[in-house]
Amino acid sequence: MADDNSSREDTPGSSEPAADPSEPASERLPAEPGNSVPAGENSGAGEDAPAEDAPAEDAPAEDAPVEDAPVEESFAEDIAGAEDFSQKALSERTRKAYRRAWSDFESYCEEVGKGPLPARPVTVAAYINSRARGRPTSRGALKDRSGEGLAASTLEQRLAAIKYYHESGGLASPTDHPQVSRVMQGVRNDSRRQEALPRTEAAPLVSSDLKQALEVLPGSGSAPPRSETAEYARWLRGRRDRALLLLGFATALRPRELTQVEKQHVTREVKGPNEGLIVHIPRSKADQIAEGQTVTALKNEASPIYCPVRALSRWRRAASIDEGPLFRGVRRDAAVLPDPISYRTLNRLVKRACRKAGLEPEGFSSAKKRRYSAHSLRAGHVTDASSRGAPDSALMLQTRHADPKTLRKYDRPAQQLEESSSAFLGLYQKE
Repeated sequence: MADDNSSREDTPGSSEPAADPSEPASERLPAEPGNSVPAGENSGAGEDAPAEDAPAEDAPAEDAPVEDAPVEESFAEDIAGAEDFSQKALSERTRKAYRRAWSDFESYCEEVGKGPLPARPVTVAAYINSRARGRPTSRGALKDRSGEGLAASTLEQRLAAIKYYHESGGLASPTDHPQVSRVMQGVRNDSRRQEALPRTEAAPLVSSDLKQALEVLPGSGSAPPRSETAEYARWLRGRRDRALLLLGFATALRPRELTQVEKQHVTREVKGPNEGLIVHIPRSKADQIAEGQTVTALKNEASPIYCPVRALSRWRRAASIDEGPLFRGVRRDAAVLPDPISYRTLNRLVKRACRKAGLEPEGFSSAKKRRYSAHSLRAGHVTDASSRGAPDSALMLQTRHADPKTLRKYDRPAQQLEESSSAFLGLYQKE
């Protein structure tokens, strides 16, 4: 006798019986993922036998979609809210910096014929080298760059931007690759070595020396025609360098701090007869938890040509800087770059100015001639002001060698103007 199920066509591996051709298609329930009946289960039951605990004929399947508009609408609102919080994860200033950094990376990739998204680790590593050394590419596409390498902190921001754009697109970031990490660590180590030597061997650049160095800088007169690009770029750099040297000397900032000063960090204050700049330092070597510190630069009424306040104002106007880093690179085509100069660039320009002025520090052997460096500005402030009677309290307030936790936080800027060691500098004395 033939088996009752011999006419049924079973699909190999299938756990469900074939549908009854006589059953209307409109009444068949779709198979639910994960709810198929295991092979052999209820095999003894007839085809029409009702399943145990079968639902009523008109009852909806347990997993059938249920229309719930309010829930879906609430979920959509949650998604929109999450996206809003996601947008707030970065400040507008950070977003702007990331856009600028990403644009630069895209430009580099276009110049060397590589894809930016997704980027290969070797491309990112090569990009770091290019920007750290300020070198042109083999194609010469960057021949109009200033040749000034970017600071390690700026390159880290570039990597953060590259990581952000990759992860935002659901891509793995090449910045996490060991090849990129090793190159970036090398940049940091090189930067630390560059900074370490001047701290121990820099000759102090006192007022008389600084005046000679300033004399050889361009940028003191009126601007040449913009059509004379090379000369205009040279004039711009002169304006920047004068502001750098004067502000660095007056504030006794560490070289790294000086290169990282931004427009929003500087405010003008007046306290009685004293007027000057208050420079906020968000984070420094002596302030690793980023509580913030401040230093001052007095307005020089006695010798306006040596006034850091006026010099900074002139540079800002010439470079049209309204926000972001104050001391930036200037390309050969006179374009002002958006990023701050590096410690290496600051070190180089101080050495160059001192060399052109014919300065040679006393007490150094012939093998160590011209040991002026970026740190000479800070060392010069302490040496000059101390020799002219500045009290230790004023010097420590300016140099921040001791953490001034006992000082009042809110009136400290005004107090610093009154007690600033800048007033003792020879640069501020009438001749």
